[in-house]
Amino acid sequence: MSIRVYGTLLLGILLSFSAFGQSDIKVSGNYQNKSLVEIFEDLEKRYDVSFNYANDLVASHKVTVRLRNEPIGTAIDKILATVPFRFMISSQTNILIIPDPKKNLAPPPPTRTTVSGRVTDAETGEPLPFATVGIVKTSRGTASNSEGFFALPDLEDDSLEIVISYLGYKPIQMLASEFHKLEGSTIHLQPAATLLDDVTIEDQYQSAIQLMAQPGVARLDAQKINTFPNLGQPDVFQAIQLIPGISATSGG
Repeated sequence: MSIRVYGTLLLGILLSFSAFGQSDIKVSGNYQNKSLVEIFEDLEKRYDVSFNYANDLVASHKVTVRLRNEPIGTAIDKILATVPFRFMISSQTNILIIPDPKKNLAPPPPTRTTVSGRVTDAETGEPLPFATVGIVKTSRGTASNSEGFFALPDLEDDSLEIVISYLGYKPIQMLASEFHKLEGSTIHLQPAATLLDDVTIEDQYQSAIQLMAQPGVARLDAQKINTFPNLGQPDVFQAIQLIPGISATSGG
């Protein structure tokens, strides 16, 4: 691994570019919107080269470039064509990346990204329609369709936190950059058990009627007569007839 430092080097220790151009190292690679750090590290792994640079200067710059069996000098020229840097060499394989004040390039535009996927039940695999998908600490969001699919386009930063929730399920919160790691872009929500308070059911009619020892005789609690069903003003005889299990007969 190369040391990520850069400083002033004496020109006397640098070799000429022509000597570097005659190197037999040829490189290939297809880099789509990759940072300079990622490209340099990939080339170091695959070829006998070492890059030295100030990490805080180059880390924010991304490029898209395709290299097809290019001489190393030509390849680096292509890599640095759209960024404000140039390269120098201190040995046949040691490459120094430094700022180039002659390149008056505009700062790279912010990277936009899209988050998309499908929300399903983790146990059954069934889609969860109209699940809520939102950006944490903002009012921006969307909902999954009837098949559980959703999309949040044009996000300005892949470090945004996204929360996916559905009634009766445990919500999931993750970074926008983590969505591409999901298998099949599927978010599996686990059902959440909901504990309810205890409910006590009391038979008000039974508490208002006290059976006596003598068969067929019962005592009514006058204070609870209003708990009996009625069709208007409280009527003891009518209320008793409406209680399940009690029937009335008319005398002749």
